[in-house]
Amino acid sequence: MSHHRPTEEMTMLNQYRNRIERLNGNIRGFRGLMIKYTKTVDSYWTYLYLALLCITCYQLFAHK
Repeated sequence: MSHHRPTEEMTMLNQYRNRIERLNGNIRGFRGLMIKYTKTVDSYWTYLYLALLCITCYQLFAHK
């Protein structure tokens, strides 16, 4: 590894690894987020925020 992290931080990352991987997979589902489709950094961040909002709303309301 090129980065050295404290043991406490690595423990936390390992604890949430599954959630992080699932979130990355959900974000990959938004194909417009690929860098080649977004022209500016501002539009990328806006689209990322919108994707996270959609994913969060789906997780909150789909399981009721």
